[in-house]
Amino acid sequence: MNTRKNFSRLENEERKETKEAIDESLNELLNGKTLGEKIFWRNKGMVAFLVAIALFYIHNRNLVEAGYRAQADLMIKVDSLRYESLIINLELMTLSSQAEVIRRVEEAGLGLEISKEPPIMIKP
Repeated sequence: MNTRKNFSRLENEERKETKEAIDESLNELLNGKTLGEKIFWRNKGMVAFLVAIALFYIHNRNLVEAGYRAQADLMIKVDSLRYESLIINLELMTLSSQAEVIRRVEEAGLGLEISKEPPIMIKP
């Protein structure tokens, strides 16, 4: 039982120490001590490199998202053009049927008639 009390007392002390260390680190950060210390200025190249990588990552992500948006817009346009193509194809097939051609020729009054003889095939 004594060991349990000692163990729990040690845990409580460790928790207090870590909480104090965190509080101290936050105070130093907010006071600006971190920027003034030699450690920060010694590693300014690494900090600049990390900032450059972060900016590159953000820029690259924005470019990819713009590409996805453009791709989605193009897919919508392709679908609408596909349907338009099907409609035009259907209209063309309707207009080019033999009965429709005869009707339009008669309406126009061109005086053309349907040939009664089949076409002659010329073989090379």
